[in-house]
Amino acid sequence: MCQVAEFQNVVQITQITTGIAAVGALIFNITTNIRNTKSATNQFWLGLRDRFAEEKRYSAHKRIRENKTIEEWADVDDYLGLFEVCEIMLRKKTIRIGAFRALYGYRLSNLLFHDEIVFYKFVMEVKHWGLLYSLIERTFPKAKPILKKFRKLSEELSERYINQMGRAKTLSENYALVSNEDQKRLDKTLEELRIPLQEPLSTGRI
Repeated sequence: MCQVAEFQNVVQITQITTGIAAVGALIFNITTNIRNTKSATNQFWLGLRDRFAEEKRYSAHKRIRENKTIEEWADVDDYLGLFEVCEIMLRKKTIRIGAFRALYGYRLSNLLFHDEIVFYKFVMEVKHWGLLYSLIERTFPKAKPILKKFRKLSEELSERYINQMGRAKTLSENYALVSNEDQKRLDKTLEELRIPLQEPLSTGRI
């Protein structure tokens, strides 16, 4: 009986030891995965910073920030396209909205304070920039109701005026093609939209 009892004790100890080892291995794997995930996320942020810092994109950002006339629309499209990549990454949870808002929210809000960008991209080309609209809604949740109103109005105006637009003309010349009533509606809605976009963001900028 003693030998049987001793054998059972050995089996129990072995099972316990094996169980502890398995739990230890699981914890190690989880920790490693967390570290790898953090490393991958950090690498993504560094890569994103580099993409935004590329000369043509930084040039586009600077002209938008200073509210200067756009000279290279292809560069602007490329710049806006990078924001759409960010929206895709946020949907996949590769990056977090809090960090994105702190680092790039001010760049995003700048877009809607540049009259040419607003008129040509957000209004006349509204159907082509769905991901960008989604990113703004995600980044500035308080702007969501008025942003939906602005988008709906933009779709209406785009349908009505897009065939009359020509980039060879100035913004004021193109804007003059829009009726006075529609101009007032657009100006009023845009003014309302810009209010929540001016809320203070983190000073962390890249």
